[in-house]
Amino acid sequence: MLTRGITLVEMLVTLAAASLLLHGYFVWQSAALEDAAVQRTIDGILLVDEAAYAYHAEQGNWPASVAQLVSSGLLPADPDDASKTILANGTGGAFNLQAVAGGGIKISTELLQADDPSADRLAKAVVRSFPHGTTAVGNRVELVRTVPPGAHSDLAAFVRRDGSRAMTGGPLDFAGNGIAGVSALAFDATVVNGQACAGKRISTAADGALMECVSGAWRTAGASSGGIPCSWSGWKIINVIGWSSPNVSPPYTAGSVVAWRCENEAVVDVTTTTCRYAMSVPQGRGSPTFTLAQCGLTNEGS
Repeated sequence: MLTRGITLVEMLVTLAAASLLLHGYFVWQSAALEDAAVQRTIDGILLVDEAAYAYHAEQGNWPASVAQLVSSGLLPADPDDASKTILANGTGGAFNLQAVAGGGIKISTELLQADDPSADRLAKAVVRSFPHGTTAVGNRVELVRTVPPGAHSDLAAFVRRDGSRAMTGGPLDFAGNGIAGVSALAFDATVVNGQACAGKRISTAADGALMECVSGAWRTAGASSGGIPCSWSGWKIINVIGWSSPNVSPPYTAGSVVAWRCENEAVVDVTTTTCRYAMSVPQGRGSPTFTLAQCGLTNEGS
């Protein structure tokens, strides 16, 4: 019985397919190795950076070298040479630390050899992945720190909540019971007018109105006695915050309003209440106009 072998063309096609698969694998493997090298380099820079800040916090000045961080116990030592750190970047290079003019430090590390075609690309990849003060100079990545711990008074005071540092100075001046220079505050939750609360707090209502905790209940900000001036007497509907006209018989319109009560030319109470009257509002006619009676509110003598 005769068996058919493979032709030269079939063999060449098979080899070409295999070479494409191998090429794809090596490209993927190379990219994965480069990503790992970049991440390991970033991790090392961060460790040296954190150790330098810890040294300054303890000693009051910047370290002069990586060896000083090792001898202080802030970086892991090399088992074969206790004056060096075991830390290395993603290509096995060492981390260096030196003083900069005017005060501060520069942390640097070199990736591969300067004449390696991949070195510059790796250094730039580190900076792209960790752009917080890093720069790439050829195959070298540098990080310069000139502001010592504590100089960031606002951040340091904010995060130091154990009482070891007074929260004073800068825009975060808690000792003065105030926060200045804030352009906006964002609230993730809302409160309802009249809802119980405790302490001195602020929040927002569903319609975005600023609310404050007054005498154990949420009120529109400034609506406590003497807060907002007014020129009427008794209750007044200030805003319609929602309404609907169900397609039912008999027709009616229901909604919610915010009402303020004015006494002696100052708002003394605020409420959100539901209203209803026996007529539907045609679409496109805008918000309905409710009377106090339709909202269950009355003024003395009315």
